[in-house]
Order: sequence, then C-alpha cells, then structure tokens
Amino acid sequence: MCLSRKLAHIACILCAVQIVFGTVMPQIPTGTILNSRARRSQTLATRSASVEACFMDVSTMVEGAQTWVENAITRGKAGFQLLVANFQQSRQIQNRKKAGETISYAEFMVLDAMNDDKGKLLSLLSSLIFFPSYFPIMLVMNPALLPSTFEDPDNWEERHAALEAQRLAAVAGALAQVEEEAFGKERR
Repeated sequence: MCLSRKLAHIACILCAVQIVFGTVMPQIPTGTILNSRARRSQTLATRSASVEACFMDVSTMVEGAQTWVENAITRGKAGFQLLVANFQQSRQIQNRKKAGETISYAEFMVLDAMNDDKGKLLSLLSSLIFFPSYFPIMLVMNPALLPSTFEDPDNWEERHAALEAQRLAAVAGALAQVEEEAFGKERR
C-alpha cells in the first residue's frame, strides 16, 4: 500500500474516532425535548452530515498527517544526534571523574540526565522488540517514554512552567504552615 493510501486510511480512522467521541458531531441542545425516535433520527442525520464533511476534508487531513510525519522524522533525527552528543559528553565527564577530578553541579546533572535517558532508551528498545505493533501508539499516547533529547521545546517550556507553578504553590503553603506553627495562629 502506498504512503498516500496509508495516510488516507489513517485520516479516515481519525475521522471516525472524532465522530464516535463527539468532537466533530454537533451536540443537540440540552433544552430540546425530543422523543427517543426523533432524537435517534436527528443524531443519525448529524452523524451522516459529519461523515460527509469529514470525508470532504480528507485531503486536508492527509496533508496534516504528512506534515506531522515529516516533523516527527526531523525531531527524531535531531533527538538522536543530541543523544549521541550527550552520551559522548557524559563519557568524558565520567572519565574525568574516574581520574579523580571534581565535577561541577552542571556536569553532575548531565550525568544524571544521561542515566535517565539510557534507561528510557533501553525500555523503548525492549518495547520495540516485544511489542512492535503497539510501539507507535505508545509513543503517541505517552511521549514521556522518549529520552529528553527528543522532547519538543514548546512542550518542554509548558511542562516546566507547570512544574514551576506547582513548586511555588508548595513553597507558599510550607511557609504559611511554618508561620502558623511559629506564631500559633494564622497571620493575615
């Protein structure tokens, strides 16, 4: 099967999933009172209209899927290059550490990140060997399975902004608790 037919097949599956889960299908207003037969016929009519609209838009979905695949390949290539570069850098740091030199905190963090990435890479390779047909689904559903070098910069910034907000909330809560324990009551 050629690539365009596979992408069209994937687009049809995505369209069907959108229709089933209601992301494409317009909802019936909640204030409308319909008997079950009328509701079923209206639902079937909206679903068939959604299917027609979805299949008219298959070419756009195929182009989007092709763009997504191209971006994934580009990001994968860059991720592997960064992974190799980080591996070489961590080897140099490990050799210096074995020679008795002290390492900085930044170098320690590079070693720690590389150990995490090695573990993720090993688990990815084992899942690729034992579950090859589920491998793409695993990557799409949980991109955190990939080593850190494969992470999209936009996702990284969003994730770290959320972590920063959680840390600030935890610190503020801890300080409030310390003040409450120190002064015996809540300060306002």
